[in-house]
This record gives sequence, C-alpha cells and structure tokens, in this order.
Amino acid sequence: MIDPLVDLIQQVVASQDLFDSTERVRMCVAIEHALQNAMIRGNLEIAREEFPVVNANLVEERASDARFKDRKVFFQFVIAGGVCDFTVRDDGNGFDVSEIPSADDPEAFKDGIGRGLVLIQAFMKDVEFAEGGREVRMKKTS
Repeated sequence: MIDPLVDLIQQVVASQDLFDSTERVRMCVAIEHALQNAMIRGNLEIAREEFPVVNANLVEERASDARFKDRKVFFQFVIAGGVCDFTVRDDGNGFDVSEIPSADDPEAFKDGIGRGLVLIQAFMKDVEFAEGGREVRMKKTS
C-alpha cells in the first residue's frame, strides 16, 4: 500500500504546483522510507543490524505473528500555505533517536544501516523524531 499512497501524495503536491519535479521525488523518497521503517523496523521489529536487506518471507512471517499482526501505522499529510507536513507513527517499541546518523556525515552512507533515516533528514526541511522513536514528523517547504 506504500507505493499507491506515495503516488497519490506526489499527484496532490503536483496539482498544487508545489516544488519542482526533483524536490517532489525527494520528498516521496523520504515518505516511502518513513513508512517502510514504521512498518518493517517499527511494527514488525525487524532490526537493521540483523537484516539490512529485508526478506519478503520474513515480513510475511512476522506480519502473521500474533505479537505483530494487529499493529498499525498512522499517517497524516497536511498541505497549507505551500508547506507539506507529514507524520508517520508506528505501534512498535521505538528506537534510540540519539543514534540516528547525521545527513551531513559522509560515513552515514557507508554501511547502509540507517540510510533511510539519513535520506529523510537530507530531503525534508524539518525532521523531528518523537514518541521514543515511534514517530517522525517531516516538513517540506517551497
């Protein structure tokens, strides 16, 4: 369901004539990573360190597990005055936000772990992690 949602967001933002095509793509990459992190890393608790490349069989197995199957992802998208605000929250255990690599650190891309979090910070204007790592709030301004 992530791809259709991201496509819809891109269409809505384009219809509002916000951002150029490159910035819309960057914004959508950040949203896609935030949603994937919420679903896979958050709700299903598949650790980056253990499984840097997520296996579809593992995702299916975890999604049907009683411990994880009823968890939800909350997503909110608001456009107002040329600003796009996004909130993504999961029902997982969260993570230590102090360990998020900085988008300014060239080493952040070295091993691929946390790459999505780095891209979110690089492509969005304001990024705030809350709820003990269970929520990310992102803003894109023109």
